[in-house]
Amino acid sequence: MKLNVLVLAATALAAPASKMVVHETRGASHAGYTKGAAVETDTRVPVRIALKQRNLDNAMDLLLKVSDPNSPDYGKHYTEDQVVSTFAPEAGTVDAVKSWLVANGISADSIKHSQNQGWLTFETTTGKLETLLDAKYNQYSHPTRKGTYIGTDEYKLPSTVADHVDFVQPAVALAAAGKIERKLPKVPFWPISEALSVQASTCPNHITPACLRSMYNFEQGSLKDASNDLGIFEQAGEQYIQSDLNQFYSKYASHVPSGTAPKNAPVNQQSGTQDSGEADLDYDMAVPIIHPQGTVNYEVGAPDDALSFFDPLLEALDGSYCNDSGECGKYKSTNVISISYGTDEVDFPASYAKRQCNEWMKLGLQGVSVLISSGDSGVASRERECLGSNQDVFVPGILGGCPYITSVGATELPIGSSPGDAETATMHKFSSGGGFSNVNAAPDYQKSALATYFSQHDPGYKSYNTTDGVIPSNGGIYNRAGRGYPDVSANGLYGVVVVNGREGTSGGTSQSAPIFAALINRIINERIKSGKKGPLGFLNPTLYQNPSVFNDIVSGDQHLGGPQGDESPSECGNKGFSAVKGWDPVTGLGTPNYPKLLSVLLKN
Repeated sequence: MKLNVLVLAATALAAPASKMVVHETRGASHAGYTKGAAVETDTRVPVRIALKQRNLDNAMDLLLKVSDPNSPDYGKHYTEDQVVSTFAPEAGTVDAVKSWLVANGISADSIKHSQNQGWLTFETTTGKLETLLDAKYNQYSHPTRKGTYIGTDEYKLPSTVADHVDFVQPAVALAAAGKIERKLPKVPFWPISEALSVQASTCPNHITPACLRSMYNFEQGSLKDASNDLGIFEQAGEQYIQSDLNQFYSKYASHVPSGTAPKNAPVNQQSGTQDSGEADLDYDMAVPIIHPQGTVNYEVGAPDDALSFFDPLLEALDGSYCNDSGECGKYKSTNVISISYGTDEVDFPASYAKRQCNEWMKLGLQGVSVLISSGDSGVASRERECLGSNQDVFVPGILGGCPYITSVGATELPIGSSPGDAETATMHKFSSGGGFSNVNAAPDYQKSALATYFSQHDPGYKSYNTTDGVIPSNGGIYNRAGRGYPDVSANGLYGVVVVNGREGTSGGTSQSAPIFAALINRIINERIKSGKKGPLGFLNPTLYQNPSVFNDIVSGDQHLGGPQGDESPSECGNKGFSAVKGWDPVTGLGTPNYPKLLSVLLKN
């Protein structure tokens, strides 16, 4: 799992007309960045103000009305226009912020109001921004992330404006100061030294499409519908290699014709490619499951000042999220999107993490199922580190911590076992990511599963209760009140791939997410065939109400800390969480039993 963080994001502005109040402060948990020289005051920066939206207090209730199978409104998904009208800021909010900006020297003509009404954007100098925010901007660097960033440790807003603003970019969240070199982390690749059979007998150290069919009890696909291609997210520059796909299909998925390729849907496209093997892995896992159904390749780039690669994707798929981007509403979203990238929650201010999480909620309202990989570093950060003075406070992922997304963890089939035997949490090469958000509280649909986990399988670590990313200094190392993840899991180790013409195996939750997403996509085809409305939208309420459709994973832990396959131990000083009976923060509810999952998801 991977993602290059180019921006960390969030901020707001301030005016002297009324009392200035602190709006955001960089927390101690945002460790690793070193403050450098002051930013030249004549440096021009693009500024985005995130306006407070309406009805977010009721967002989960609104989503559950169309996502809970017990609701009479199940499946009655929103249109894009309905989403905009439901969450657009109050007119008074827009007027208050605009008036403040104009009163402080920002030309009214230069202020743009986004299509969804939730953002104001303009460009100004750093000096002017410092005056507006009563802040001082500096350059920042990070020992493991290339590039220079600009931001501030604290900023203020007028008291008359603060209640109308979520944040402003850039400020507490850092923005890239100029073009950033983006180096894609490579997924692991272990060459195959001998010829393999395509049959399931090659399992468990060579997971082929035949293995997956035997493990999760499904047959080759036969259905196709023009409305139901599977969407797969790729980072800009990471491109599948068609000759690799052809070679893989020829040997391991002969029912897939040579030349089978996704429809390309570039977003904020950038030139150049890098080979990390990620795209080949995604398509080698997903296509043999869903064929003859097609796929869409969302290859997404981010502008140099963008917080993450997910912003451009959201803008391109959901016009309700757009600002003034030329990519606004460029594509109609697929019913299912698989994402094998992510980053750490502490890389972002809580205000930004919540804002982006709410945008995934809006996709769910529109009938889109989003499945993401839970990470490959157990309870540690991507750098294998934990937080706190003792380096033992767990680091949740930003996407896994969002309660509006289905997070997918990784399992392995133990050496010496056969398809159909019990899997474990990954115990070799890497640890499946999982834990509890420090920003988002546990959602109602999950509370019963979490209560059972804590009452019957308490992990034995001292905990704390928090929201908004503030980690108390009471000695606790995880947030007992947080949203737990992953929700489900699928095999994530020794998947057979072809990369640059070489056969080998790979792994990571980057393998797991497209497997689970492909199965959900197939179920939607079955729903279409049966005459039911196709899209399932947000999956979690149904999944948590039906734990019996999963193969429960009851062994394994998170003792490994790294995704690169060297089996280094986590640097957090413990083994993280363990897989236990029922839901757990390593494998979630378990791996899919396809016939049972199909039966449940066809009912509604």
